[in-house]
Amino acid sequence: FEAATMTGATLARARLGGVDLTGADLQRADLSGARAEGCVLAGAQLGGASARGARLSNASLSRALAQSADLSGADLTGADLSGADLTGADLSRANLSGAKLKGAILRNAKFRGATLERADLAGADLSGAVLVKAKLEEANFTGAEFERVDLTDATHNMMTTWPAGFSPGTGLPSYDQISEAYDEPHAFEAGAAPHPLVSEDEAPEHTQPLAEDRAREDVQEDTT
Repeated sequence: FEAATMTGATLARARLGGVDLTGADLQRADLSGARAEGCVLAGAQLGGASARGARLSNASLSRALAQSADLSGADLTGADLSGADLTGADLSRANLSGAKLKGAILRNAKFRGATLERADLAGADLSGAVLVKAKLEEANFTGAEFERVDLTDATHNMMTTWPAGFSPGTGLPSYDQISEAYDEPHAFEAGAAPHPLVSEDEAPEHTQPLAEDRAREDVQEDTT
């Protein structure tokens, strides 16, 4: 099937595991629910194609042209998408754990609720990408373009690597930071400065009564 022309083909739930579709024309094809583990789609044209819920673990999509493709809910665990063009593609809820996206073009792509743990996105262009509620633990964004990226409610950890000069900001707390805030000794002692990740409203209830007790003691001392 190498370099085959299958524009608009219906391949929903097809068994394509290990099939070589290098350079194939699959524009606007329906690959929804296809079982294509280990499939070779290097350089394939997938513009406007639908692969919703497809199983593409360990598949090769390097240099694939998949602009505006629908890959929502797809299993892309360990897949190779290096250099692929996924401009405007929908990868919401997709599993990209350990996937290779080095140098990929991901402008305005949607990764809502997607899993990108341990994914390699070094040098990728994520301009305008939506990563709302995405899981970014141990992901590598070294050298990536991050202009206008939406990281609302996304999660990361200390092993997540960001582009030089980029900071996720206080709006994106990591699991490690939250755990550290609540485990820190004397974090909620009365009179202590509130932890930067914990508001006064979130502090344990015992802190306010303790502060009031100390205030009463000070008054008693002054009157004696």
